[in-house]
Amino acid sequence: MELPVTAGGREWGDMPLIDPRVTTIWLPVRVAASRRASVNVRHRRWGSTPATRTRSRWPSGVRTASTRLAAHRTRRTPWPSNSTKGRSWVKSKNVSGSISPMVELSRRSTSHSTAEVAEPAASKRPRKATTRMGRSNRETSRSSAVHRNSSMATGSQMGSRNWGPGRAPSDRPCEYPAVTSSEDLHPPYRWVLFSGVCGVYFAFGVVAMSVPPLVGEVRADLGLSRSAMGLALGAWQLVYIVSAPVGGRLLDRLGVRQGIVLGSLVLAASGFLRASAGGLGSLWLAIALFGVGGPLISAGAPKAVGLWFTDKSERRLAIGVYSTMPAIGGMATLVLSNSVLMPLTGSWRMTIVVETSLIVLALGVWLVVSGRGPEPPVSPGPSAAGFDDRSALLTSPEVRIVLVLGLGVFFIGHGLGGWMPEALREHSGFSPMAAANWVALGGLVGVVASLVVPQHTDRRRLPSAMVVLLAVVAVGTMAVVALPTALDPIPVVASGVRSALVPLVLVALMESESVGPTNTGVAYGLWFAVAEVGGVAGPLVMGWVADTSAGFGGAFVLMAAVCAAMVLPVSRLRQLTREG
Repeated sequence: MELPVTAGGREWGDMPLIDPRVTTIWLPVRVAASRRASVNVRHRRWGSTPATRTRSRWPSGVRTASTRLAAHRTRRTPWPSNSTKGRSWVKSKNVSGSISPMVELSRRSTSHSTAEVAEPAASKRPRKATTRMGRSNRETSRSSAVHRNSSMATGSQMGSRNWGPGRAPSDRPCEYPAVTSSEDLHPPYRWVLFSGVCGVYFAFGVVAMSVPPLVGEVRADLGLSRSAMGLALGAWQLVYIVSAPVGGRLLDRLGVRQGIVLGSLVLAASGFLRASAGGLGSLWLAIALFGVGGPLISAGAPKAVGLWFTDKSERRLAIGVYSTMPAIGGMATLVLSNSVLMPLTGSWRMTIVVETSLIVLALGVWLVVSGRGPEPPVSPGPSAAGFDDRSALLTSPEVRIVLVLGLGVFFIGHGLGGWMPEALREHSGFSPMAAANWVALGGLVGVVASLVVPQHTDRRRLPSAMVVLLAVVAVGTMAVVALPTALDPIPVVASGVRSALVPLVLVALMESESVGPTNTGVAYGLWFAVAEVGGVAGPLVMGWVADTSAGFGGAFVLMAAVCAAMVLPVSRLRQLTREG
């Protein structure tokens, strides 16, 4: 069968194997080579003239083609001896240091290919040219995959539409598949945003503890009794129980940035209104306003951590760090209010104004860092569904267990934290300063435990860690009753590890299967609402027992019994985590 001849009298087999997308200077037609044509560079380099007859996939319908590779039969500009005559994706190795034809071809067709051709000039040994042609099916498929991944242009890089023979035109651009890098999943800016959250949460603790160190001055100025002062100080916890679920749902609707901004504004208003209070009613309203804005921050911090920290180890560390911020802020307020700020300002009102200014400063920092941040790696999704979403959370056994744990943890933490200094003074005979110092040292132990324990505890070991901490607290409270008075500071300091129970329970809630980016605010609002019931009941029950004939010894036994009872929901949580 005679092959069709082209203009100029040349046969198809006489034409060089070049890129079909590039027009040669001596023939005004585009030439395409067969995908299965056998190219043997070594034979061509040694001067042999093999002739092969292979199958072809020409669109014209010609099934066979004669490919003659003799160098003297092809009329073209001589190629360098070490070059490869083939398509643009052929890897050509130029050992002489000169630019090979394939490099020029790649440069002329940059609109079609983005692959770079390596040109190592330092190598002295000639390297064989490699093409896709003449390989087995497995090698061809692997080479095709490499070509598609390395040399195909994206939509913005494609030039004129030269599809080559056998290629159907398409208007859809050729794009790479989406690749997720480690920086997309773990953006470095997350720590900057987290520092802004920690600053706001630190100021949260400062404003919350702005009045207790100044109780004597406030009572004397406003003419309040102890019972009236206690009613005012407990106002925000009562409001917190009601406002926390609403604040969590509002946080899911507004987003983390706007939710924390709104909560900070409400907290700043609460602090400034405290400084301008003229009686019990105005002071109660000012402190109660803290319970309205507080849930937006206490639920916004874990939501921000859940969105920005995808690594579980980093997430646990972040929860432990921000959980200590209110405690550190409260400790700083207790230490600095009477020793530094009151001597400088000379007034309890100006002292509260200075302390409230910290929340304004933290709000400004948060506005700056959150406004420049990229989108979180975890999409928050649509807003929560309100009451239906809370009902769905309550149907989860794991969420119900975590709510019970929050109730017990706040009962123990607030009860011991509120009465431990007074118990050391009355039960153990310590001076007020010594009692405050030992309690502060226990708080420092709690801060360290909150930073270390959650980070090194995965989901399956959370129940075991909770049991260990509850055992330490129970033994410590019983030791205060049983040990000699001189040894009481040791169990008091050791029982400070109770602060690490809060981040552990928060981690359990965050890693629950029923809690996701869409309902994080609702979940944490519900959790804080239930937990604050224990926070209000703990000091009341412990104070009531201490007023009886049992005294503080009976109150410590009660707290040890609550720690023992907490083992039951913890064991149930262990079963659920094993099943999950």
